[in-house]
Amino acid sequence: MSMRIHYCLAGLALILGGLTATISHLIATDAPADPALLQQYTRSGVSLHLLLFAGGILVLLGWFGQYALQSSASGVIGFVTFLSVFIGILLGDLLHCVLEFSILPILASSVPYALPRLEDTCYHLTPFAVLLRIGDLLILIGVPATSLSLLRSHILPRWSAAPFFLTSILLAMAMLPRFGLSFGAISLVALYISMTVLGMAVMLSARRVTAPIS
Repeated sequence: MSMRIHYCLAGLALILGGLTATISHLIATDAPADPALLQQYTRSGVSLHLLLFAGGILVLLGWFGQYALQSSASGVIGFVTFLSVFIGILLGDLLHCVLEFSILPILASSVPYALPRLEDTCYHLTPFAVLLRIGDLLILIGVPATSLSLLRSHILPRWSAAPFFLTSILLAMAMLPRFGLSFGAISLVALYISMTVLGMAVMLSARRVTAPIS
C-alpha cells in the first residue's frame, strides 16, 4: 500500500469522525429533570451516544494514522502529545458514551425516579468520574502541544495548527468555575472541528507524497 493511500485513509477517518462527533455534540441536550420525560430522552440519547462513539473511534483511528506517518519527525514530544490526546479523548469523551447507551437506559426503564441522583453520583463521586477528569486533563495538555508540534514539524500545513490553538484557549476557559459549564461543551466541539481540519490538511499533503511504504 502506498504512503499516499495511508495519508488519504488517515485524513478521511479524521474528517468523517470529526464531523460526526461535532454534530453529535451540537445536537446533544441535557437530561430532563422530570422522570416522566426520561424514557424519551434515553431513547434518543442511545442513538446520539452511539453516533458520538462511532465518530470518536474514527477520530482516534485517523489520529493514530497521521501520527504513524509523521512519527519519525515528531520525536519524544510528539509521542507524548499523541498519547495525551488519544487517551484524553478515549477517557474524557468516549468512556461516558458506553455508560449512556448501555447502563443508563436500563436504569431509566426500571428506576426512573432514582436515575438523576444515580447519574449525578456516577459522574462526580466514583472512580468513573476520576477517569473522566484524567481524560479532561490529558486533553488540556495534549491540544496545545499538538498545535506546537504541527508548527514545528513542517510536515503538514501550518494553518492546521490554528484550530488547535483556539481550542486550547476554550479548554483553558472551561477550567474556570465561572465559565466551565458553557465552555466545556464548546471546547469539545472545537476539538473535533480541529480534527476535521487536520484531516483536510492530511488529505492535501497526500498529493505531495509519491514514495511507497517499505
